[in-house]
Amino acid sequence: MIGIVGSAGDLGSQLLVRMEERGIEVATFDAWGSNNSHNSVGDVVADSEITHWCAPLDALNLLGNPAERRQLVLHSSVMHLSYDALVNHGQRLPKVGFNIVHCLMNSHETVNAATGHVSEAVKTHLGQIGLNVRLKTIHEHDKNAALTQGAAMVLCELLLGELQGVHKEDLTPSGDWLLKVLEERAMNWTDATKNSVLRNPELSQLFASKR
Repeated sequence: MIGIVGSAGDLGSQLLVRMEERGIEVATFDAWGSNNSHNSVGDVVADSEITHWCAPLDALNLLGNPAERRQLVLHSSVMHLSYDALVNHGQRLPKVGFNIVHCLMNSHETVNAATGHVSEAVKTHLGQIGLNVRLKTIHEHDKNAALTQGAAMVLCELLLGELQGVHKEDLTPSGDWLLKVLEERAMNWTDATKNSVLRNPELSQLFASKR
């Protein structure tokens, strides 16, 4: 059985569909969901060889050490944050194998996996549900994420509210295009996603290098 904690969220629900389409039995729990198969995060992990953690990393405090060895897949958009979680909880949860990945949600169905922090079992599982695994160091991934995701989010934070305050008759074609792009992207980001992406340590380095 495969588990999903955070199964009602954007990523969790997409992973659930992938697995159900392939006939994989899935254990689910989401604090905000109504169709949970299990009553707690501990129950999901106990019953699953591999569990996708699609919930905030802070919720790892709710997880106790399972009776048997289990694989936990951390899905933060910023791998440094997943690594910090591994460091903070690794000794407390000795029977949990922590795996660090990031599903890019792109047309290539890419999932980046952190070199040295992903098991062969997890790589095999990801392939079985139709995802293409690409190994990256944590630094390589987060640097790329700062450029391809974080920069767009920073622009949203800095400019979207200001652009929305400009009368539409006063927008240039470029301003109108930028407003539409930022509004479209902002609709796809949850508060939890923004909280993690904007904590990417590579973001400050990216903008400092462009000065």
